[in-house]
Amino acid sequence: MIIVTRPDITEAQIDHIRERIEALGLRTHLSRGESRTIIGCIGDERVLLDVPLHSMPGVESVTPILKPYKLASREFAAEPTRVRVGDQSAAVVGGRQIAVIAGPCSVEGRDMLLTTAYAVRAAGAVMLRGGAFKPRTRPMHSRAWASKGSSCCVRCGARPGSRSSPR
Repeated sequence: MIIVTRPDITEAQIDHIRERIEALGLRTHLSRGESRTIIGCIGDERVLLDVPLHSMPGVESVTPILKPYKLASREFAAEPTRVRVGDQSAAVVGGRQIAVIAGPCSVEGRDMLLTTAYAVRAAGAVMLRGGAFKPRTRPMHSRAWASKGSSCCVRCGARPGSRSSPR
């Protein structure tokens, strides 16, 4: 974690920031410039996540060194994460190609689903998505659409993760 101080920070404020950080088990390193002091925090930055460093007197900015979500970050993985969707000829999310997923917010009928499926494939999408109900409508109305949308998907031969052509 790097803490950049304001130009008008006092020595007492710098000492207070350092004491607060060191009380949590981290070490600090000062780098004094002409108008700013930088306080480097050395150790497990996660202990500082709940500390309101931005609101401490004299602090101008706080920059984390380690990125969150290290396991998903390209900086920490030797190879990009690839996730296959569906069967052997499935789409790959995270590969070199962009995996475009397209479709309607809600499936309102068989013809609409088939037309949309062909259109999104022709446009280059690799997966079809379609909502089977409208969550913002009345609950009983949503159940009716959910039933129609689900049965429509089944009749069209849609399977989760499938890239086969609709029947």
